[in-house]
Amino acid sequence: MGEMYDEFVRFIKDSDINEKVETEFVDVIEDGLEGYVEALKLLEKGYGLPLTLINGKPRFYGGISNEMFYDVIKKHI
Repeated sequence: MGEMYDEFVRFIKDSDINEKVETEFVDVIEDGLEGYVEALKLLEKGYGLPLTLINGKPRFYGGISNEMFYDVIKKHI
């Protein structure tokens, strides 16, 4: 999952929204989900990884293209 995240970060850094976006990768196996209540609820309901939250709200689960992420993020900034 870290590789997918790294690819996403490169994509955002090369975009027009790079200075308006902060990203964070949480390895649920290594780091756990303490402090990530929404993500924990989704996992307990059976949603698959990776989970994506935008402004603290669940938006995607499972794989998704960087372009789709970009489109949704752009609407929220």
